[in-house]
Amino acid sequence: MKLSISAFFIVLFSLASGKSFAAWTGYYPVDQVYSHVSGNVYIRLNPGTAHSNPGGCGNAYWLAVPAAQANNKDILQMALTAKGAGLTLQLGVDGCEGNYPKVLHSMIE
Repeated sequence: MKLSISAFFIVLFSLASGKSFAAWTGYYPVDQVYSHVSGNVYIRLNPGTAHSNPGGCGNAYWLAVPAAQANNKDILQMALTAKGAGLTLQLGVDGCEGNYPKVLHSMIE
């Protein structure tokens, strides 16, 4: 019975939130970082690898961080740090920014 009640609340809260958790790209080296005049940042990990694309965006080789996103500069700094130090970066994506998967989170390994 305890398991049934727990399962009920998990389903209830996941439906009530209306938003699923982002998918992760996996850890890859940063190949290129592009800062656009619009303020958007575009990141390409491990060239030739199409990454997680939960939004069904047209191009999953580049990943986009919208200019208006609160952690835009943080993700840019992490991407540049990973690139400069030869570390790997993992990006959490959900939805699309234009034609590219939208980055919500980042982690350096």
